[in-house]
Amino acid sequence: MSSATTGTSAGTARRTRPPVTREDVLAAALALVDREGLDELSLRKLGAELDVETMSLYKRVANKDDLLAGVAELVWNEVAANAPPAEDWPTWLRSFGHAIRAAVHNHPHAVPLLGTIEVLPVPLLEVIAGQLERASDGWPPKEDAVSAACAVSAFALGTAMTEVCLQCASVVDRGDPAATERQQLRRIVRALPEDAPDRVIETALAVCGCDADAMFEGGLDLIVRGCTAGRG
Repeated sequence: MSSATTGTSAGTARRTRPPVTREDVLAAALALVDREGLDELSLRKLGAELDVETMSLYKRVANKDDLLAGVAELVWNEVAANAPPAEDWPTWLRSFGHAIRAAVHNHPHAVPLLGTIEVLPVPLLEVIAGQLERASDGWPPKEDAVSAACAVSAFALGTAMTEVCLQCASVVDRGDPAATERQQLRRIVRALPEDAPDRVIETALAVCGCDADAMFEGGLDLIVRGCTAGRG
């Protein structure tokens, strides 16, 4: 086959390929962040990922800030998808908290972006609005319901971000029989100042060696029970 024929075939393939959408760009951006980290995200790399010219991406995202906001929205949309409105208010609050925590753990490199968007994405607002509408019969009152949702989201987001940033849950690999208490002690001691007093080391062991899942469940349960106390 001649080079002219090959070139024509390649050109035809490019013309017949479906155009890249904004959704394609954002999905590729999130995948890149998950794989390589936020600092590695660039329009040039995205162009290579999607096999398009870098300049063509500006038809889908206005600039780097728009791209980052879009990535954050994808993560929040994931929360919305995993916490649809439910008939039982406490059940939804718990699913909402778990959805936030799961999204942070699924996309740890995107954590710095989660608080940067000015308004939560529409899908998430629709989920919250739908849940508030289900509670509009007086249990709980809308003001209490909003406070409960905010309290749960703040707890879940803060806890998950702490788990990711400090890697508390990974100090000991509970799935690895070789992860002994002595190995745990060594890792924590190395991370602390040499002159740290024993009580600080003991506290670090208690905090970093705790069962993160159990701690989250206990904290979430306290918030939900507190927010719904006295409601039938």
